[in-house]
Amino acid sequence: MIPLEEDIYQETRDMVLGKIPNTPLLIKLSDWFLRRYSVQLINFRFCKVTSKIKPNRYRLYIIIETTKDYIKMYNLPTDLEPKDGYQEQIVAEFSELALKYKHANKKQLKDVVISFHDFSHQVRAEANKRALQEVRGNLQNRFPFVWNVFLTYAGLVVFYFLDNEITEHEKDGINHTIGDTYYSLVKKYDDLNYFTRENIDLRFDSKENLDKNYNGSLSDYFH
Repeated sequence: MIPLEEDIYQETRDMVLGKIPNTPLLIKLSDWFLRRYSVQLINFRFCKVTSKIKPNRYRLYIIIETTKDYIKMYNLPTDLEPKDGYQEQIVAEFSELALKYKHANKKQLKDVVISFHDFSHQVRAEANKRALQEVRGNLQNRFPFVWNVFLTYAGLVVFYFLDNEITEHEKDGINHTIGDTYYSLVKKYDDLNYFTRENIDLRFDSKENLDKNYNGSLSDYFH
């Protein structure tokens, strides 16, 4: 998933927090998305693409609230939409509303590319990053067999020292306890309430595997 630019992300946060009111265009477009796709659209941005090849192209950022709805848009077309036609339908609906509310002109709407963005995933990634030091310190203090803890984008990898500890601690319930601990700590940083115990992304691995298969390189491991 490509993260939103910082200004678009912060604007969307402020809208979710009620600091910025929804525009009439956004309300109409969101209602249309909900009726047609049963997907919650929470913001959009329409701006010119910086491109020498297509200097007159514009991008329509479609900012979707949840990962479930984001995935749903990428699984289209369905029986509801003709093959390869749903993005054109979105552009057509947006164009009609943009002209009505004087948000864009016909020339700007001639060549529009769409990008979908999962807002909740970016919120979870931000909370995850802010919680990392507390999570790492807590887990290493409570569980001395934890070698280290590293971020994925919106999740976590907990490294034990040895391969066999992963299975051992799955059986004795430690993995589950670590999951509960991670959730309780990251939740403190989740001011928009997008983390649940069910959607945390937590994996277990070992330093032994890192050393044996990735030459001890975290850069190789995560790429």
